[in-house]
This record gives sequence, structure tokens and C-alpha cells, in this order.
Amino acid sequence: MDQDNIPSTELLPDDDTKQLSPGKMMSPVPGKVSPVRPEHPEPYRPRIKPTRPAKPEVPVTMPERQVFMDEVETVGLSSYEKAKLAIEKLREKMNEVAREFSEGVINQAQFNAIYRYYSEKRDITELLLERNPESDAWKSVINTEHTRFLREHFAAKILSFGIYRIDAGEQIVHQGSLRLPPDQLSPIFAKLNKLIEEGRIPGPARRQLKDERWVVLIPGKITASVAIFSLEPAPMQRQLIEDLHRDFERANEKNLQMGNFDPRFMVFPHRVLFE
Repeated sequence: MDQDNIPSTELLPDDDTKQLSPGKMMSPVPGKVSPVRPEHPEPYRPRIKPTRPAKPEVPVTMPERQVFMDEVETVGLSSYEKAKLAIEKLREKMNEVAREFSEGVINQAQFNAIYRYYSEKRDITELLLERNPESDAWKSVINTEHTRFLREHFAAKILSFGIYRIDAGEQIVHQGSLRLPPDQLSPIFAKLNKLIEEGRIPGPARRQLKDERWVVLIPGKITASVAIFSLEPAPMQRQLIEDLHRDFERANEKNLQMGNFDPRFMVFPHRVLFE
């Protein structure tokens, strides 16, 4: 059956972050809720540690500023020529940021912050060059690099991850500080069950909450994962979440098919997101 990418508005109704439930871990037994004790922050941790999936590589061999200046400080060039070369390098960096966004490496917030950062550097350098072509004042602008900070600051961070049975809407496991309340999860799983009965396999869905956090839903064959991020996750992050859920169903296929949803006999690849 072809995957049916259901709009987020259908699977994830509008939510208010005030309704996110903090600080509780639901028991695998339906209807029971128990507080998390400090000495046991999780109900169960698998004995076998899952293999950490590969993360997108960001090759950095030395500070950005040093690399940038090494490229600009070419022997035999005048200060004006070096400034023009610096502007060209800034253009290349802006193009690179655009490419990273198009390939799903960074999210929209990261793109806006980093692109604006380079754009401002370029504008100031061009203005200084126009005012005094022989001045080295432009170097003070180029000599500051904070893009790594911007990448980290605007990166979406995983806040919680839960895995649920699609047929009953019951939680199998949950990790993290927040969760969607049961009264909002129930309609989601009711919709999923209806789609599956119709022979339609829904694809992942996502929605932004009112405080800029994002919810991502990943339906599988028997279970579904619900992840909450601090900001909009980049496509590569969403793909990782999808891969982790597929690996969960693949690794626990026998138990799931037999209807054994006891977390003590399962492995959970999503643990790597919190370790």
C-alpha cells in the first residue's frame, strides 16, 4: 500500500502548551500514573545499549575565524583586494547556508540566523570599503565568527519521545520532560485506526505549538512515536526520528506481532537521543 501523507491538521489537532503534562511517567498498565522517583528517572532501561546512529557531520578542524582569515590573507594582495576577496568568501558562505537548508541539514531558524549574520558582515564590509578603500577596518568585522553558536542556539532539541500502541492508544514507553495529555492523544489514535481500517498507511505529521515547540508523529505498522522538540526540527532530524521508529518495530517485531508490549523485553533505539 502506498504511504498516505495525512495533513498535520488532521492527525495533530491544534494544541496549547499549557496542556503539556510535565514531570510524570505513565505506567505501561493502562490507567495507572506514577510519579518519577529521582533515583529511578525511567521505568526501564534496556540492558543492551543500542548502536548510536550516524549524525550529520560538520567538519571543523580549526576555529571558523582562523580558516576564514587564512583564505583571505593571500600574499601579494593589497588591502582593497583582500577586502574584495573577503566579500566573495562571505557570498560563498551564504550560498553554503542556502544549500544546507535545501538539503535538510539545518532548520528555518538556523538558516535565518546564520544567513542574516553573514549578510550583515557583507553589508558592513562593503560600506567600509566604499568609504575608505585603503583602510583595514573591514578586518575587525571579518575577525568575529559566531556561526557555531548560532547553529547550536537555534537547533531543535528533543524534549520528549513516547511510543504508543496504535490499536489501543496505550503508552509503551516515554522518555523526557513533556507529553501530550491523553485527551489529545485519543483522537489521534482514533484517526490512525480509521485510516488503517480503510487500507491507508498514514505518513509522518508535525505541528507547531503555541510557544514554538513542535510535535512530530511517526506512525508505524503497529505502534506510533510522538516526539516533542524545542523548535522546528530540520528535515534530517525528522528523518532520524522516522528511522529510529522503523528500527524499533524491526528490532521488536516478534514481540509486537505476538501482542507482547512489555517494555522489559524490548529495545528502544530512541534512547540515543537522550544520551
